[in-house]
Amino acid sequence: MLMASPAYAQTSRDPGAQPVYYQSAASVNSTLVLAGWRTLESITVINTTAAIYYLKLYNKATAPTCGTDVPIQVYPIPASTAGNGVSIPLGVGLGFPLGLGFCLTGGVADNDTTSAATGVIINMGYK
Repeated sequence: MLMASPAYAQTSRDPGAQPVYYQSAASVNSTLVLAGWRTLESITVINTTAAIYYLKLYNKATAPTCGTDVPIQVYPIPASTAGNGVSIPLGVGLGFPLGLGFCLTGGVADNDTTSAATGVIINMGYK
């Protein structure tokens, strides 16, 4: 089962990016982070498995259909049982007018439906 972190309210005038994290399940991890306009400001993904996985981002108001929907960004997540990954600060951010969704798959092709394993942590910051 894919698990999400709770949302945390911030008290400053500019609340900054809303942090959220997910732990991968043994699936393609089709996830809708939130519907409606979102700006993704950062991504950090740590992979503690022996296989490379691919984080695919979607502009969708519903959870993406992995293998059918076409991602707008794809990030390879390097493998390492000791923990390896990527950290992507996005500056002014990437806009997702419909909503922010993702899949985590074992193959890079847009139509790939290879399940990822447990052991991948996805951290995002969005507005």
